[in-house]
This record gives sequence, C-alpha cells and structure tokens, in this order.
Amino acid sequence: MSQGEIEAQLLKIKDIQAAVVIVREAGNGQKQLGAYFRASQRLTTDEIKNTLSAKLPNYMIPSFFMQLEQMPLTRNGKLDRKILLSFEDNGHTVAAAYVSPESGLEARLMEIWQDVLGIQQFSVVDSFFDLGGHSIHALTLMSRMEVAGYHTTLTDIYHYKTIRALAAYLQSAQDSERALKQQGTIETKQELISWLHQETDGVYELVKYQVRDFLHEVRDTRVLYFNSVDDVNPVMRIMNGKVAKELQPHYIVPLHQKVKMDNQYQVIDEEEFVQRLGLKTMDTDQAARLREQLEDDYLKRDQWVKTGQVAQEYPLSGIQQMQISFHTPPSIGLFRLDEYVNYDFLNQAYAQFVQSQGLLRSIPVQRDEWTYWREYVLPDADLPTLTILDVTDCNPYGPFMEMINDYMTNTRYTGERTLFQMFVLKRNLREHVVITLYHHAICDRVTSEVAERQVLASYRNLLQNHSLPTDKVKPYMDYVEQIQSGPSGITEQALISDFHLEAFQQSKQDLLQTPKLRTSTEAYLFSVSIPAENPSLEFALSVFTRGLQIYLGMDQLPLLFLYDGRRYDEATYYNTVGEFIDFVPMLMDMKQNPDEMLLSVRSRLDLLKRHTINFMNLLTGPAYKNRWERARTLVQFGKQYEQLDVFMFNYLANSAKEGLKCSQFYDDTVIKQPNPLPIYSLFNCIASSYTDGLIFSMRCSYEIGVEEVRAAFYQAASIASQKGEVQ
Repeated sequence: MSQGEIEAQLLKIKDIQAAVVIVREAGNGQKQLGAYFRASQRLTTDEIKNTLSAKLPNYMIPSFFMQLEQMPLTRNGKLDRKILLSFEDNGHTVAAAYVSPESGLEARLMEIWQDVLGIQQFSVVDSFFDLGGHSIHALTLMSRMEVAGYHTTLTDIYHYKTIRALAAYLQSAQDSERALKQQGTIETKQELISWLHQETDGVYELVKYQVRDFLHEVRDTRVLYFNSVDDVNPVMRIMNGKVAKELQPHYIVPLHQKVKMDNQYQVIDEEEFVQRLGLKTMDTDQAARLREQLEDDYLKRDQWVKTGQVAQEYPLSGIQQMQISFHTPPSIGLFRLDEYVNYDFLNQAYAQFVQSQGLLRSIPVQRDEWTYWREYVLPDADLPTLTILDVTDCNPYGPFMEMINDYMTNTRYTGERTLFQMFVLKRNLREHVVITLYHHAICDRVTSEVAERQVLASYRNLLQNHSLPTDKVKPYMDYVEQIQSGPSGITEQALISDFHLEAFQQSKQDLLQTPKLRTSTEAYLFSVSIPAENPSLEFALSVFTRGLQIYLGMDQLPLLFLYDGRRYDEATYYNTVGEFIDFVPMLMDMKQNPDEMLLSVRSRLDLLKRHTINFMNLLTGPAYKNRWERARTLVQFGKQYEQLDVFMFNYLANSAKEGLKCSQFYDDTVIKQPNPLPIYSLFNCIASSYTDGLIFSMRCSYEIGVEEVRAAFYQAASIASQKGEVQ
C-alpha cells in the first residue's frame, strides 16, 4: 500500500491544493489512515470518499479527513507530522453531513462502533463500509454487541450498514419481545399457581430445570405439575393470553411424576429428562408415517409452485452450476420459537418469505451445456400450510430422532423440482424448531440467517397487528447479471499479476507432485481443537497456514479462500436467498506476519468487489469459453472440479457470539468414508470460533498422518502465542 498513491489521487480532486496521508494508531491499537489537506473551498467527507472510491480499493481510503487552512511546517520548512497527529487527537475533522446518535440504543451502539472501528467522529447514517469496515470489524462488532445484550448476525451488520438502521431493527425486535411479555397479566410463579388453583380447584407446582438438548445447548425448561391431568388442553386454554411468556410451561404432567433433582442448578440431559417425565418413545411405524407425511408435503408444494405462471428464466451462477452437479446431503437451516405459536400467522409469514425470494419459486432446467432457473409467479391459490410434526406427547428420541436425522441426511433434490423444504418440529408445548432443507445451489451460510430474520420479522408483525416488513429484496437474477458483466476495469494480465496466478499454479503443481502425497479412495474427516481466549480470523488463518507449513514444509500455500460473494461494487445482496460464495485463489506467503497476511487477503478481496471478479463464473461460464484463457488455465480446478480445493479455508464465527464452548462440540474421532464428491481435497478446512478457542474441521482425500497434522497445528498455535499473535 502506497501512501503516495493515495496523496496523488487526493491532489487530482478539484479544489484540493495540498494533501498528506499519515498512518496513525487508533485508541484500540488498530492502524488507520488519516488524510490532511488544504483546499480552495470547503469539502465534505462524502464528496472526497465518493471520488476516491472510483480510483482506490476500500482499504486504501482513509478512515478520516481533515481540512486545514495551512499545512503545519517545522522551522526547517518541512511538514510537521506531530502537529497533524495532535489535530486528530483534538477531534478536528472535515465538515460533513453529520447526524448525532439519539440517546439510548443509538448512543450505546455508537460507543461500541467507535471502539471497534477506532474512529471517534462519524454519523449514525454513515455506512459501515464507508467507515472502512471489513469482515474482521464485523465479527468484532457482532461479539461486542452480543456481550452488550444486542443479538445480531454478520448479515444484520452488512444488510443494515448504519447505526441508525441497525438500531431501528434491534429496537423493533425488543419491542416485539416486550409486547409478548405484556400480553400476559400473570408475571410470577406464585401468581400463576394461585390463579390456576382458583380457576380449576387443582393442585399445581411450576418447576424450572436446566436441560441439555439435542443441540448440546443448556436451556431453561419449565414443567407445570398438576394433580389431575387427563387432558392438558383445558389448562392451556385458560392460560392463553393471560400468562407471561417466560412462565409458560413446556410440559404439563401429573404431579406424581415430578422429576426430583439434587439441586436446581444441576444439568440433566434431555433424553433422560423426558423419560423421567413419563413420555413414551415413539414406535418405528409412527416414525415412518411422519416421514411419509414429510415426503408428501414436499411433492405437494413442488406441484403447487409449478401451477403458477412462468415469470422468467435466467442462467445459474458458476457456483450454482457446480453445486447442481453434485448429489450431496442438503444444507440445514433451523431456528427456534420458544413460545406458544399462532400457526395461522406462522403460515402467513412463510408465504411472505416464499413470495419475496425468487429462488424458492424456481426449478433448474437443463439446456445444452448450462442449467437455467425457471422462476414461477406465486399461484393465486393459497400456499399449502407448513407441516407440523407434533411430538409433544412423545419422547422425541429413539426411532423418531433416527428418522429425522436420516431424512435430513439422505434427502436429495434432483431433476426439475423446487430445491427446498421448510417444516416445523413441535418438541413440546412451547419449543418449536423451524427446519429448512436446502439444496446447496440455493443456500450459503447467510441464507439461513436471511430466512430466520425475514420469517420471524413477518411473524412478529402479524402478532402485533403491524404491517408486514417492506425490506426490498434484490433478485438473485440481478446478481447473476452483475457477475456476468465482469471482470470490468481490469485487464487479464493485471488480474494474473494481482492474484499471483502463475506462482499459484506452479505452487499447486509442485505440491501435487510431492512423493509424500498420495490420493486416497476414502476421505479422512477429523478435527483439531486449539484453545484461545479471544479467537479471531487473524489467529485462525495464522494457525492454519503455519500448521500446514510445518506439516508439508512449504513456504507458499496455494489456498482457496471462501469469499461470501454478496457485495460487488456498490450492490449488496445480504437479504437474498441463494448461493453466492466464490473460491478465490490466494497464494499465501509464509514469510509474512499475520498482519501482513491478513492485509494481503483483504486487498485481493477488495479487488473482487471493485472489478466484479467472480472466479467461479470466470472459470465455468459459457460466455468466457474463448476469453480470459490464460487466467482460466492458471486457476483450472479440473474438468470435474477434482482439483478445486487442494487447500480451502472457511472461517465461521457465530459460535463465539452465541457463547458456545469447544468442549461441547470437539470430538477427536477420525472418520473414514468414501469420497462424497469427485473433488480431491488435501486440506478442506472450516475453522469455527468458540468462546474458549477454535475447532478446525478437516476433510482430506489424501493419505496423511492425522496425529502429525494435529501436532503441527498445536506447534503453530504455540508459536503464535509466543509471538503475541493471539488476539
């Protein structure tokens, strides 16, 4: 990065007469760029940033700008940089359209954003991206806001972008929760027991337990014990609308079946808990009938969608074309509703979601060498209601759990059919798990967050008799058209040079010819757990690359970095269902320190956004068959993608946000299974962060020593700790 290059671009702006760019350290220790300039008239930050963004990548645009009457000089006539830094410390900034935070939520969010971004003066309507925000900042913001009591996802930060918009979204969610609580007039356990006794003349007891569920999460579970339980429905009816949400019982069972614990804080596994409540296990035939219900539900919805008129047809994106050729298990999205649910409103929210997302109303149609989406208009007839699997009266483990796991694992969406299914698992009176199975061609990690946010927002608005959300959803077709328009503003040779593609290919070929490496007919699945107080992308990438360097003895790694692909130029797609990821070739230089390595990654990701570069589209799209041939050759993944992910790295951070620990999920078992794909992965890695460390989940299609790999990663983490690289 050249400060001189930034200064040169500043001097090209009309009215700017002198400019200097300085690297300074923010209060949080992060390095940031500051621009100081003299101009013939008053300029605003927005004006300068808009001009620079057309010439420079985001990471080269200064975080703040300061307009001066004169540049400060030393006695020798040289620029006095110390005085410039003191100006910033005193808070002098460029005049700009500034909107101050309102007291309360906006002010609290402003404090968090100022600390994380290292900027003290900005507006609540300034975009996260315009403030220099990137994925590392977003992950940190997400964690910091979670600690402060504001539940957000990466998608929320990217989608709402500004403090004002994010605060409005969070306030709406808080209002919904508050409204639900206020619906009930009975707010204490004592009031509930006394009131129930008066209404029914029965004897009641409400007990709260700590139960570890099927997702390994420990949750509060309330049981209402009653001395005469022939039918829970009368009790449910009289409680409806009168009892605060947090008091509503998950189970109502006879008093003589009370589960006794040594102390109220003891955690009990759910399977044992429901057995002690007296719930009987579902038999195999019952489970089989529920599976048939799910299968019939999918076929009915698929046929219903295709009764609508065809709205449009357009080609699949490059990543979708690859995914559609694989017959892999579906991607699973789920979220909870821990409350008594209004099913009519939930079905309306589901219909609104399908209406807003074109890919949920589309089927893939094969044409010659490529596949196209055929998108339908939602039919006039009512959308079939969501299937609800009600196992309230049963033990949800045993044959039922086996059936659900098998259905989610072995369902395949093939042919000219819709590629998803949503249904509801009612596990007890309160707990509802909304499960969605997606073909990978229409789902990435963000898709599940989009589904949860949009369905819940519509459902909450219906409950409160508010109008449905009106967030505009960018059609997936717009994304396909945008990436097909690129690469733009960059030559093939510049792309090859900027991404070091020649060295990338050579490093990949050298690696594949290493005598130590032999392909295997089986895939090794294993994990490595690395303790860390504050796990971060920087630390995860450092451990991964250094661990492989130790194991393989290489100084350069031809790594494929997963880019979420939802932002190109000024367009963002963070509220759209679909598969957007791109595999970006990154030659990682092991001589770089973690800061340099991360900056190198960020600078190349920024090139993707500026020049609309999508490697999967470039390598597979028919329109590029006779274009960009040199670049296509250097990044070639193989005819059947067999050399796609020799090294692949994907970082997930949500587990840290949710307060989960490595110990809850780490398993040192090594699994061998037939290769699920034609791809020969050397180290396909998903790094997940938790509150106490990282878990690297690996898939490998080569003969390797698993314990040697683990030892290399432990050594890499130790080196990182000794060098103070743990953030």
